[in-house]
Parts: sequence; C-alpha cells; structure tokens
Amino acid sequence: VDAIAAGVCLQRGTNCCTMPMAKVEFDVDLRCRHSVQDLTIDGKYSGAVIFERTTSKLKFTMAKATFATGLTGGVELCFTLDAASACPSLSDLCRGTACTYAVFNDDFSCCPIS
Repeated sequence: VDAIAAGVCLQRGTNCCTMPMAKVEFDVDLRCRHSVQDLTIDGKYSGAVIFERTTSKLKFTMAKATFATGLTGGVELCFTLDAASACPSLSDLCRGTACTYAVFNDDFSCCPIS
C-alpha cells in the first residue's frame, strides 16, 4: 500500500474525510472463504471477518471509531492469510495484482472505493 497516497482524502471539506469507519469490503475469490484470519486495525485486534456465502465479498466490520484519513495519514488494516489455505497470498485472494475494496460508514453516506 502506498501510505502517502492512501492518506490523502480526495473529498476534502466533506464529512467523508473524517467519517466513522464501520466496514471495509474486499472483492475476493470465492475459494478464499477460510483463508483470512486475525484482523487488526492500527495494531489492535478488532472486529469480525465475514465472508458472504453467495457473493465474492469479504467484509471486515469494526468498532465505531473516527479515523481522520485526510489529516493523520490513514488507518492500517491488517489481516493474515493462512499459508496452507486455498489463498495463501494477496494475489490469490484478490485474483490479481491489486485488491478492489470499499470503505463504508454506518449510514452508507460515504463509500470511497479503491
């Protein structure tokens, strides 16, 4: 992840730059259901990992907290991939060299996608 690019809020002056982050969704390979483990946010164990049964969405839900992305340089979200699973690497999980994800607040009024 490019920490400098990730820390820039493209919607400066809007509430989305300092929104309470409730969920992050990744578009992933369906084979990866049991590959993801141990979610941490800024180094602290947090939230739940949910893999939808019928779509290729991997969801990380988290405690309500405000992350001033445009001001502090972003938030570090980390998870572990089981080396013995169907998807031991990010390229397996995301079906290529980049992951597509969306960040949501509680009322879904701000949904930046990367």
